[in-house]
Amino acid sequence: MNENIKIAIAEDNSFLLRSITEKLELFDYVKIKHTAFDGIELLENLEQYQQIDIILMDIQMPKMDGIEATALVKAKYPHIKIVMLTIYDDDENIFNAIKAGADGYLLKEIAAHDLAKGLQEIMEGGAPMTPIIAGKALKLLRKPPEFITEKNENPLSKRETQVL
Repeated sequence: MNENIKIAIAEDNSFLLRSITEKLELFDYVKIKHTAFDGIELLENLEQYQQIDIILMDIQMPKMDGIEATALVKAKYPHIKIVMLTIYDDDENIFNAIKAGADGYLLKEIAAHDLAKGLQEIMEGGAPMTPIIAGKALKLLRKPPEFITEKNENPLSKRETQVL
C-alpha cells in the first residue's frame, strides 16, 4: 500500500479504543487523525479536520449513537467511508447501519491483519464485512424481518443493495 489511509475512530470504551489503536499502529500506512467518544464529538472533530478516508464507528455510544452519526456524516461528508466496528451482530443493527450509509460492517473481535485488509478493501471500492455479517445481510435481503416496513417490497435502495 503506497498511500496513507487517514482514519477517525468513534468509540466510547477507552479500553476498546486503545485496542483498536494498537491494532492499527501495526500498519505504517494507517494514520489515526482523531478519535471521539460519541457521535457528537466525532461531528465536531470533522468540522475541524475533514480529510478523513475512513471512520471506524461503534454503534452503542452516549449522546449520539453510531447509526445516527453515520447518517449525519454521510449527508455532510459523502466522500468519507464508514465501517461499523462493533460487537452487535443482530439483524436490526446490521440493517439500520447499512440503511444509514455504512460502507462496511466488522466485528470488534477482528484480527489486526483482517482489519487492515478491510481498510484496504474499502479504499478500493469494496464493502468489508465479517463473514457472519455478510451472511446475515444476504439473509435480510432474501427475507426481510418484521421490523422492516411491509409497505416496501424491497426496503433497500438500489445503492444499499449494491453495497451488500
